[in-house]
Amino acid sequence: MNNLVMGGLWFGEHKPVMGTFLKPFQEALSRLEIQGTTFQLPNKETIMSKVYLVSGIFDLPAKSLVLEEIQFNGFCGCSYCVEAGKSVKAKDGGQGQVHVYPFDDESETGHAERRTHKGTIANGMKSLEDPLGKPVSVSDKFLYFVSCLLWSVFTEKQVCLLCDTLDAEDNF
Repeated sequence: MNNLVMGGLWFGEHKPVMGTFLKPFQEALSRLEIQGTTFQLPNKETIMSKVYLVSGIFDLPAKSLVLEEIQFNGFCGCSYCVEAGKSVKAKDGGQGQVHVYPFDDESETGHAERRTHKGTIANGMKSLEDPLGKPVSVSDKFLYFVSCLLWSVFTEKQVCLLCDTLDAEDNF
């Protein structure tokens, strides 16, 4: 494969904390994006080049850790739609259960409603409430505001504090 950079490989008894595990890789990529690097061509010309990460490939358990989402085999773990799924007993005398996302015959696509940016933000804000249903703190709202600003940088879309400027159909 061409143009492939391995950010890391993990093995061990416990899963890594992705913010810590990928921090050196993220810092190196940030330097290459901001400062760039110089190198000499075969004709002796020196040029400056900047590097931008355009995608990442992870197995599904690592993807859920990086995105801080529920793993694919948990309730509401589908990253495409809002289907909760269900747990069913394992077949062939197996012990335990498996989590499945059954095909929806009543849907045109076979999936539940697609996830949207607004819906994901609303669910995230709801999850920040305490068990008594009190609203999130000022510091949580500030973190949410910073997240919206970062979203606008990466997607080149304007996002206000409550995401009022994003279309409800705009998929995440």
